[in-house]
Amino acid sequence: MKLRNALYLFTSTCLFMPAFAQVAHADAPDSAPAANTAEIIVTAQKRAENIRDVPITITAMDSKALAKANVTDVQGLTTIVAGFTGPGDLAFTSPHIRGVGSQVGGPGLETSVATYVDGIYIGAPSPALLKLNAVEQIEVLKGPQGTLFGRNTTGGVIQIQTRNPGKTFDAAVETGYGNFDTYTGNAYVNIPVSSNVSTNFSGSATGSGRGWGTNYTIAQTGPNAYALSTNGATQSYKLNSNVVLRNKWNIDFGGGTTLMLIGDYEHRSSNGFFNYRPVTGSPVGIGTGTAYISTVGGWDTAAPESADRSDAWGLAARLAHDFGSVVVTNTLAYRDTKFDVVNFSADRLAAVLDDNHFYWYTSDKQWTDELQLSSKGNGPFKWTAGLFYYNAVDITHQPESTGNVFNIPFASATDTHTTTSAIAGYGQASYEVASGTTLTVGLRYSSDHHEQTGSFGIFTDNTFAIRAVNLVENAPAFTKGSLSGRVSIAHKFDEDAMIYASYNRGSKSGGFNPVHIGQTPVDTGGNPFLDEKVNAYEIGTKLRFLNRMATFNLSGFYYDYKNIQIQAFFGGPPIIYNGPSAKLYGADADLTVRPTDQLTLSGNLEVMHSEFGNFPGAQLYTAIPVAGGFSAGTFNAQGNSVPLAPDVTATASANYKVPTSFGTFDLNGNLKYTSKYYFSVGEEFSQPATTMLGASIQYTTADNRFFARIWGSNLTNKLQAGSGSISTSSEVVTMNAPREYGVTFGVKFN
Repeated sequence: MKLRNALYLFTSTCLFMPAFAQVAHADAPDSAPAANTAEIIVTAQKRAENIRDVPITITAMDSKALAKANVTDVQGLTTIVAGFTGPGDLAFTSPHIRGVGSQVGGPGLETSVATYVDGIYIGAPSPALLKLNAVEQIEVLKGPQGTLFGRNTTGGVIQIQTRNPGKTFDAAVETGYGNFDTYTGNAYVNIPVSSNVSTNFSGSATGSGRGWGTNYTIAQTGPNAYALSTNGATQSYKLNSNVVLRNKWNIDFGGGTTLMLIGDYEHRSSNGFFNYRPVTGSPVGIGTGTAYISTVGGWDTAAPESADRSDAWGLAARLAHDFGSVVVTNTLAYRDTKFDVVNFSADRLAAVLDDNHFYWYTSDKQWTDELQLSSKGNGPFKWTAGLFYYNAVDITHQPESTGNVFNIPFASATDTHTTTSAIAGYGQASYEVASGTTLTVGLRYSSDHHEQTGSFGIFTDNTFAIRAVNLVENAPAFTKGSLSGRVSIAHKFDEDAMIYASYNRGSKSGGFNPVHIGQTPVDTGGNPFLDEKVNAYEIGTKLRFLNRMATFNLSGFYYDYKNIQIQAFFGGPPIIYNGPSAKLYGADADLTVRPTDQLTLSGNLEVMHSEFGNFPGAQLYTAIPVAGGFSAGTFNAQGNSVPLAPDVTATASANYKVPTSFGTFDLNGNLKYTSKYYFSVGEEFSQPATTMLGASIQYTTADNRFFARIWGSNLTNKLQAGSGSISTSSEVVTMNAPREYGVTFGVKFN
């Protein structure tokens, strides 16, 4: 009854608000300030359109807005986008949008929220790709986008558009310094080589001299007693370096033919992939038959000693020809991604830090090719059609290792080789069926082919008896087709008021687990996990009123979520298994008000409810009080929340410009509230509600050449976990950044 009443209220609001906006606009006095809200152009439907005309819930931010909010990487989007739970310190936990996302990613494990950079799909996100460099605009599209964007967009899409080459010389340099001895540097130059050829170069470098906390070891102080130790301790969350380079060329051949060439390189290294800590007060299994109760807290960790390095590079060519009424574009791209966890220790005890070390290596090579045809003009009929090809080869390798803290011979080896290829055809058309009313219909069919070979084994007793082995040589390859689509109807009352309703179906590809360990409660038996699907229903309104000083967007959604891909850990690589169903429903609201040319106020709110349907085979972990760690079993998770799906998220920001005769001061503040959310299906542990505060003050000279910015994020130093997982050994979290602050200086040349 409560849900039905809420839907009645929401529907009435959507129908009433356009009329209110029209009245407010008509009644505005002639003397009202002329401080219109900014016009934002997006490409959410694969063509340039005003965001107010697109019947999709979108948050879009240009480079200036990102700088004011101190958003320098994808994780920073969590502070300005409601309903967005970020990837944390590494990219192996994907972003979640409206509660839909992947808990684990990596080679062979694509994510439910797709990332596009310059229109190119990134199938295997790496830590190196988190950094933003020379960004023109970012768009976060909420809800399934399976028709035009295709594979693995059940949660939504993050579109990152970097700066394109222009026809005039332009250059800029920035440098900055912050706490934790953090340095930043950015450089950009645009060069018009000739009247029809231009190029730009951009580079970014970031690093820190010290980490956020201390990575302790665990020392045995008695027969059944343990304590944190500084013996062999290192720094936690220390970024050694993050370098991003990009070069783009734009060649105009004349006659409507253009060619864009793109090359990029990203490098990231840190002191540890395993920047995690056991949840304070939880029992940790350390293999001695007695439990250690975790006492580590804050941004300190008690994790295996390790070092990691991520390198990624890509090349792309986009050829386009304008035939007058139709534009044909073909984008061919190659991407190579490597991630190394070098020499990591598999124990936490202080006495034998040099034993039981591993080397973990993953690699992804990806080809994509997309041919797209789009209509031109502003007539009543618009359409887009295309073909998309994807091929990825993913390799995971962990060589044999011997010796461990338990004085038991130990050996393990993991080698998997996964190939994914897909081809899809799609089309979407919009037609103005009546004055101001537009019907949109889209359809996409994709065929995915998966193959995997390799082996996995663990030997863990004095006789080297095999505890668990998975030989996946000759694992049955499989091909699976999927159909996604979109239907929407939108009505524009005028340029300032629109209502819409839509249905979207999205699908995320299934695949193979890199390993499977026999006799576990959710063991897949080596069979592939299934593709997940979301049927999404949305109704909304987009308004501009108060003499165009204010914009207000409101949308409500209901998701029917099937075959949910869920992770489980058993002391090794994650296992992906399917949960039958869940439902998620809620509402998004965005408001921007610009009462004067100097002041802009904005905020967004998402309220959501999520719960699993009948789910008798869900993974549940139960603490073992004496030996430590957790035992794994199953239960019915019906009614439990979907992981990483907070009920309420809200952001608010204010920007005030103070013009003077010698320059302009920009004062910016932003606030993000996130309610409690769980990390696992069993709801064993959670992230409490948090409120994060950020601010910046920027001075720009009157000629716009020089600027200086003082900035700070998480100013109240709140603890917030970016990701969390539970296994038979422990429950652990990785933390988002503590209080950070610094100064940035920049100069422009043109």
